[in-house]
Formats: sequence, C-alpha cells, structure tokens
Amino acid sequence: MDDEPMTDQRRFETTSLPLAASLLSQITGATLLEVSPDPSVDGKRLLIVAYPPEQTQAVQNVVTKFHGRQLVVPLYIYNRALNTLRDRLKQDTSHHAL
Repeated sequence: MDDEPMTDQRRFETTSLPLAASLLSQITGATLLEVSPDPSVDGKRLLIVAYPPEQTQAVQNVVTKFHGRQLVVPLYIYNRALNTLRDRLKQDTSHHAL
C-alpha cells in the first residue's frame, strides 16, 4: 500500500548537495525527507534523504562510488534532482528570513 508509515524508511544525512542529488537520482524510492532549518557545524544545512530499507546496499554503493569519484549517473536526472534541492534550500531560506 502507498500509506506505509515513514518508520519503515531508512534515513541518510548529508550536507553535500551533489551527494544528495546522486542518491535521489539513483535510488528507487528515495525522497528528500527534510532540510534542517539551521546550518550544521560546517555552516551547511543538513539534507535528510529517506529510502526503502531494501535499498540500503544500493545507498552504500552510491556513497562509496561518489566519494571515490567513480559514480556515473544520468546527467538529466541528476541535474533535475540537484535543481530541486537548490530550489528547496532557497525556498526554506526565504521562509526563515521572514
């Protein structure tokens, strides 16, 4: 069913927009769950990506290849995910400035 609780989802946290975009473009069922309202220690906002538990190995594979600079992703899908993340960050920033 589509009404599965979010507790069944795993979470991956990162401050890297490119890594989050890579996960969203490569992992089936991955969604942006949350953007932290405040910057983390390094001054960047924390992005929380939710994904189905059965995709845990795929997430680890994407992260490993990303950090090893070996990840290959479809450019259109990656850019769309990256632009969506940037828009979300800008939108959240403008709401907090009010």
